[in-house]
Amino acid sequence: FLLSGRRTYLDLLAQPIINRSQSDSDIQTKIKLYFYDANAKINHKINDKHRLFLSAYSGADVFGNEVTEPDFSLEGGLDWGNLISALRWNYQINNKLFANTTLTYSKYDLDIGVAIKETFEEEVFSYSAKYLSGIQDYAGKVDFDFIPNPNHYIRFGAGVTRHRYSPGALNIAGDIDDMQFDTLIGNNDVYSREYDIYLEDEIE
Repeated sequence: FLLSGRRTYLDLLAQPIINRSQSDSDIQTKIKLYFYDANAKINHKINDKHRLFLSAYSGADVFGNEVTEPDFSLEGGLDWGNLISALRWNYQINNKLFANTTLTYSKYDLDIGVAIKETFEEEVFSYSAKYLSGIQDYAGKVDFDFIPNPNHYIRFGAGVTRHRYSPGALNIAGDIDDMQFDTLIGNNDVYSREYDIYLEDEIE
C-alpha cells in the first residue's frame, strides 16, 4: 500500500501577518490560497493467478478571500479540483493468456462564487452569485494479452465510458429592498456513451 499527500501553506503563513496589520482597523481579511493533493494505492495478491489493484487521487486549487467591516462583508473565490479512482483485476488465465479488467471513475469540478452583504439603516441587503461546471466519467474495460510464442504478441479488448457533462449553472440570489429572488440558469446536464474495441498483432 502507498499513501501520500501535500498542501501548500502560504495562507497559513500570511494570515497572521494580515491579522497583525489590521489589528487597529475595522476591516478584517481572511484569505484562502492553497492547493493540495492526495494519493492512495493498495495492491493485493489473492494467489498466483489473481491480483487486485485499487488506486485513488484527489486534488484541488482554492483561491478566495473574505473581507468584513462593521456594516459590510464580501466573500468570493475560485476553486477547481479532480478526483480519479481505479480498480483493476489482473487474472493469469494460463501461461500465455492474461486478462486485466478495470473500473474507473473520474470527476472534475469548477466553482466560482461571490457573496455581498451590507447593512444600511438597520436593513440588511444581500446578493450572491455562483457558477458551477464539471465533468464526470464512469468507465469499464477488459484487456487481454496473448503470447503464443516469444516472437508473437497479441493484444485485444473492449471498453465503455459514460460521460456526464455539466456545461455550467449560474445561481443568483438576493434580498434587496424587500425583494427576494433565487434563480438558477443553465442547469442542463448532457450525457453520452463512448465504446471502443481493438485488436493488435505484433510479430517479429
